[in-house]
Amino acid sequence: KQWYQRRVAITAGDAQGQVNSTRFFDDGETSNALTTNYYTLIRYAVSGTVLSVTLPHRGYIGGTMKNSYSKIFIYGLRHRVSTLKYHDRALNMNCMETGEDGDGQKYYKMILSESSVSLTLKDGFTLSWEYTAVGRK
Repeated sequence: KQWYQRRVAITAGDAQGQVNSTRFFDDGETSNALTTNYYTLIRYAVSGTVLSVTLPHRGYIGGTMKNSYSKIFIYGLRHRVSTLKYHDRALNMNCMETGEDGDGQKYYKMILSESSVSLTLKDGFTLSWEYTAVGRK
């Protein structure tokens, strides 16, 4: 297994918690992957406290690319997360402080591991979270 194919790291974005990114996958060998549509695009969008993973194009799921993630990392959160949900079901996750900026703003990262839920790439998925009340750790 290629670890980088089964894990994804996402930065929570700007002060409003907005970020959009896209990953491109192909088999690494086919010279005409774009013209034959033998590739997959995965879009990650964080808006506030919601992560949406969609597949704008799904032409390649194979080789070292798996249909599910073993871990999801979300970095740059501005508050500690108390609850992570998938279809209104609470998931086990870890949230820890990663540091602070020059103004004293603390930053956190959240880690969701595969043992909590199987997040497949077939149709995409959405995760949402709630922050610990301000002033609490």
